[in-house]
Amino acid sequence: MLGFYAGVLGIIEAGVVGAIAVLATQKELRHLILWVLIFGGVVLIALIGVVVAMNIKSPMKLQLGQVTGRELIEYERMTLGDSASGEYVKEVPVSRLPPGGLPGLEPGEAVDEQEGRGDE
Repeated sequence: MLGFYAGVLGIIEAGVVGAIAVLATQKELRHLILWVLIFGGVVLIALIGVVVAMNIKSPMKLQLGQVTGRELIEYERMTLGDSASGEYVKEVPVSRLPPGGLPGLEPGEAVDEQEGRGDE
């Protein structure tokens, strides 16, 4: 993945250098050189920002060519947690209905969600 980003950056920056070479030969177009340099700089800074953000979020994604799928899964389990490694989701207690059901309701009677009472 990191090599892909380096390749994209290389292609774009080579285009910037080529554009500057073409613009420098024409006297009427020399004022555009600054804008082409700004574009190349913005692309460079944006790509570095993406790589840094990916490195903070999940550094293994930048090494997809160097690691196997099993290593990536093990890394995700280590960082995200997995019940196989001893981490468990905390259970939320659910209250039970009293033996007779809700007060005022006959068995099989529907409950109106807005009022919390049965069909009357």
